[in-house]
Amino acid sequence: MSETAVITYNGSTPGADSNTYVLFSSVTAFPGKRMHSGVGLKRMVVGVRHSSAGTINLYKSADRGTNWVLADTFSAASTTAEDLYDALVEHMDDFKVEWVNTGAAQSTWVVSLALSSGRAASV
Repeated sequence: MSETAVITYNGSTPGADSNTYVLFSSVTAFPGKRMHSGVGLKRMVVGVRHSSAGTINLYKSADRGTNWVLADTFSAASTTAEDLYDALVEHMDDFKVEWVNTGAAQSTWVVSLALSSGRAASV
């Protein structure tokens, strides 16, 4: 049976900018590296309901966020439906998920985040 940790996004709604918004960072969520893996959390599941296009980027770090390396990217087209992004993160020391806005204000913006102990993809 899989366990899930639901995470609340407390960041701001993207405006008419091309800024980067951190949706989750294990560096700020956990006091040490590999702690998500140490408690059995293997996957990061991200749902973003948005009105304008953007990109979801997954980064990994071996030095608690001093240096980040792009691990994966997902383009999210303009829609009011929820885009789902699901990634295996158990092998990463630390990781973060970011939204890169494409210049238009998000009139619809709902972020859902969860860490799961299940190894199989949830979508």
